[in-house]
Amino acid sequence: MKVSIKALGSLVLPVALAAVLAACGGDSGIRNTSPLAIMVLSNRADLVSGGDAYVEIAGAAAEALHVDVDGRDVSSAFAKRADGRVTGVLTGLHDGKNTVTARAANARAKLVITNYPIGGPIFAGPQVQPWVCATPTAQPATATSAATNASGLSAAAIDTQCNVAAGYKLFYRTTAECSQAPRSTSPCFKPYDPNAAAPVDLAETTTDQGVTAKYIVRVERGSIDRGLYDVAVLFDPAKTWSAVAPQATWNHKLVWSFGGGSGSPYKQFAPNSTWAIDYALSRGFMVGVGAHFDHQLNANQAVAGEALMMTREHVIDTYGDVSYTIGTGCSGGSIMQLQIASMYPGLLDGIQPSCTYPDSATTSMEVTDCVLLGNYYKTPQFAALTAGMSADQIAAKKAAIEGHKDEKACPAWISSFGSTNDPGVFVNPRNGQKMNNCFLLDSQVYDARTNPSGVRCSVSEYTLAIWGAAPGTNVSRRAADNAGIQYGLQALQEGKLTAEEFVSLNEKIGGSDADSNFTADRMIADRQALETAYSTGIVADPRQWTKVPIIDLRGNDNSSIHMNWRAFAVRDRLDRVNGNHDNQAIWRFGPGLVPPPQLTLDSFLAMDKWVAAIKADTSSKPLQQKIVQNKPADVFDFCYIGSDYKTKVTDWNVCNADPVLRYYASPRQVAGGPLAENVLKCSLQPLKRSAYQATFTDEQWSRLKQTFTTGVCDWNKPGVGMQASTPWKSFAAGPGGKVMGK
Repeated sequence: MKVSIKALGSLVLPVALAAVLAACGGDSGIRNTSPLAIMVLSNRADLVSGGDAYVEIAGAAAEALHVDVDGRDVSSAFAKRADGRVTGVLTGLHDGKNTVTARAANARAKLVITNYPIGGPIFAGPQVQPWVCATPTAQPATATSAATNASGLSAAAIDTQCNVAAGYKLFYRTTAECSQAPRSTSPCFKPYDPNAAAPVDLAETTTDQGVTAKYIVRVERGSIDRGLYDVAVLFDPAKTWSAVAPQATWNHKLVWSFGGGSGSPYKQFAPNSTWAIDYALSRGFMVGVGAHFDHQLNANQAVAGEALMMTREHVIDTYGDVSYTIGTGCSGGSIMQLQIASMYPGLLDGIQPSCTYPDSATTSMEVTDCVLLGNYYKTPQFAALTAGMSADQIAAKKAAIEGHKDEKACPAWISSFGSTNDPGVFVNPRNGQKMNNCFLLDSQVYDARTNPSGVRCSVSEYTLAIWGAAPGTNVSRRAADNAGIQYGLQALQEGKLTAEEFVSLNEKIGGSDADSNFTADRMIADRQALETAYSTGIVADPRQWTKVPIIDLRGNDNSSIHMNWRAFAVRDRLDRVNGNHDNQAIWRFGPGLVPPPQLTLDSFLAMDKWVAAIKADTSSKPLQQKIVQNKPADVFDFCYIGSDYKTKVTDWNVCNADPVLRYYASPRQVAGGPLAENVLKCSLQPLKRSAYQATFTDEQWSRLKQTFTTGVCDWNKPGVGMQASTPWKSFAAGPGGKVMGK
């Protein structure tokens, strides 16, 4: 589904209107009595926000037009522009339905525009409460109110939706030696004062459209959907800018940077990610970032998709046509890109994930497994079984169970995200301080004994609008499940675990409840939660990924949480469902996690060329076919060995043999699960003694049968609830989502 007609730019023609609307998949609201046509260029007509909309009227000369909104004359907003189209920005739209009528001679057309508040929501469902708006400067907590974050704006929010007047700052790129690292003592971008003499170190740049200009950037900060955002673009302070007359330094292309981490704070933050992406700004790209696109500040991808749609619309209404949008981002930023591409395809035209995870739902399986394994390693049973072993032998035992390079990765998961789903107050393992995931007062949040009705601060409850509550509770339906998982199975078969070690591990590992308490019983997923996870694309669907070109920059961090097998999990999903991965390239390097600057630039330029070619392909071929056929010749799989960043090795066997680039696995893969790591709950089969290469005593086999009373995983069958997703679901009417109407 294509969200924005505007993505087709000046190629939108009245005669092609029906095809364009079909591609959008949304209700155009158009009721024509003539060739006259009205088109919202900045979004679907039924998903407009903020009271304005960039509109084109085709089929009549501007001077012959009369246009009104619910009887209010807005004809003066429209004129024939430099590109020959009749366009204008409608303002003052009220919340709800607005009827736009255009008349010319005996022709008439109508379009119903449905407008939503700029503070949201639109389709992401009810917003979490309470929500603490940022203030111009950070304010400390009081006995009754949580601390606020600094907004970086001079004005304060005017309402509980955190709506605030946008602020603008100018910066210039220095010619001096500098660093783009945050908080650098010698930053590349410095404040610019248009009323002062030009700085002697003011750089110039030439865009990819051949326009040379002083390298001055305007940064707009505002609040959309309760989240603070920044958009930055080359800007001449001496000239005006409007949607119908943009400055020539903008190439009408947008880069959106997504940030890492994972979190569920109930308050407004300034963006973690930086707009200061020199390689994009210098070439004329606009760069966008926002708190709702930093996974540490918003772990709800429906909100991220909604906010991206709304912010992109704001950009078009304010700055002009956007030809296409390219995503970039590491870790949680890769989750954002891949899940938005799955749940709301069309918002991103090309993505560049790095430090990749396919989605948050399946990534959490490894976090949960590591937490459970960490708990098991503390039991008397494990201590007895490893008594007399050296530290290295115990570490090797753990690595064999976990599938990791060494025993360090699981402790890293536990330390980083083991408490992400804790609903109440806990001790931060990194600094030993008490905290809660909501970032609210401790007195506001859940405590099973003292405050059972308090705000539950887990990611599950942060995304309650998607999952819904378990019947009779305020606790989110859970997709967490480890029933039938045979932890350490591959290690047993390979002789790295004894039969007794295998039996003990599986009978004692247990699970955890919704309050993150360890339980003797395994976890059982809610069936409705499973269906929601797959049908919405929350477990990212490779069928939707085929609608976007992907360049994966795959670094290495195999002794910590960013293990490089995740990029191949994306590939395995593509191959399993689509039979190929022709829309994905993996560029591998090591030993670091962050790509070298030249590789980042090469990916950006290649993606720009790739998406531009796709957009220029006006054939009637399916988008998936256009993506493959317009793939640039220099986009192919390769790796760099060691510090040699010049020799591209294309033999995957050579890459895999390199000890740095080699990829490992996860606890679920050791248990027999697929590299795709997309099975939340496995289908079960009876326990069979003949399935094991190890020999069990009758007593061990009896214990194993008591552990797996309902059976063990049958990985040859699809997971429970697995199904193709239906993208563009709205959660406005309730959990589980409803497909938006045409």
